[in-house]
Amino acid sequence: MTPSLMNILKDNTLTGDNYVTWKRKIGLLLQSEKHKFVLTTPKPPAPNNESSIMCRDEYEQWKTSDDMAKCYIMATISDVLQQQHEGMESAADIMMSLEEMFAMKSRTTKREAVTAFMNLRMKPGQAVKDHMMKVIAHLNIAELHGAEIDGETKIDMVVNSLSDSFDQFKLDYTLNKKEYTLQGLMQDVQSAEKILVKGKGQEIHMVGKVATVKARQKVKKQQKKKQLGPIKKETKKVTKIKGKCFLCGEKGHWKRNCPKSQNKKEEGNLNYLETCFLADSTDSWIIDSGATNHVCYSLQGFQERRKLSKNEINLRLGNGTLVSASAVGDIRVYLDSRRHLDLIDVYYVPQFKRAIQEEFNFSFLFE
Repeated sequence: MTPSLMNILKDNTLTGDNYVTWKRKIGLLLQSEKHKFVLTTPKPPAPNNESSIMCRDEYEQWKTSDDMAKCYIMATISDVLQQQHEGMESAADIMMSLEEMFAMKSRTTKREAVTAFMNLRMKPGQAVKDHMMKVIAHLNIAELHGAEIDGETKIDMVVNSLSDSFDQFKLDYTLNKKEYTLQGLMQDVQSAEKILVKGKGQEIHMVGKVATVKARQKVKKQQKKKQLGPIKKETKKVTKIKGKCFLCGEKGHWKRNCPKSQNKKEEGNLNYLETCFLADSTDSWIIDSGATNHVCYSLQGFQERRKLSKNEINLRLGNGTLVSASAVGDIRVYLDSRRHLDLIDVYYVPQFKRAIQEEFNFSFLFE
């Protein structure tokens, strides 16, 4: 093991509050040592006298990597946590147990950080640099606790957080669709801030000139009044009180201005309809197996999971076999369109079989 890996083991002990940082660094350590696959790959069946050499080698490789992964994990957690996890069978079981203990607090912190980032708004008169530093700090906290925000969405949220004085900058960004990094955005916004400050100074200077001219004109008028002598006071016009309304009988307004008149146009609501068109190939088939739960046979792809006790959740397969789920969690499926689909409450069933129609001679008949 290299000295840098030794430093990771020495300086990053899991105590609870640092779970997210510890999980990321222990993952890097296991990946560099080529042992990380045991966290997502089920344990191969133990070989027997009839097993091939390939099956024996696969089992030995998995067992060796799992033992090494357990050693690395146990070496980077506190003494109390070591005592709680000494008897666990595999490294994946230890990681699942630690996630159940500390992941909930991490999710709460992630949600609070994302909410703070989304609600952050630039205050009037605040310097752009100070605002951008706060934005980057909230964003780093959110990503540190597992939040995944793509670059384009980050920039959109930062631009929308600017004050109203940057409305022209927001409009230019929307129309030109310029691609930014956070550093590039900060530079352009600071340049826009300098232009705004310069323009505001010129506006204040012009207002000062206008005020001086008006003051001089006022002095000249006062001097002219003194020369002409006293001016007669203007008599105020007495407004006549309007008579009774022919509609409601009250005084003070006419029928055309009566608040009880039904001729006034009522305010209405604007209804709108959203339409979504979906196109697909006419020669494609979708087979619905009638399953009521998401099921997978591998731990790879789980974002979050919780270990289940034996017989806590039992599922019946299409061939009538009753199997027990080992864990439940969320899986993220990445699509070709660069989007992803989140599957909630997916059951991990190691005994789940694929291609059941081939193994048991089932077939599909389309009519």
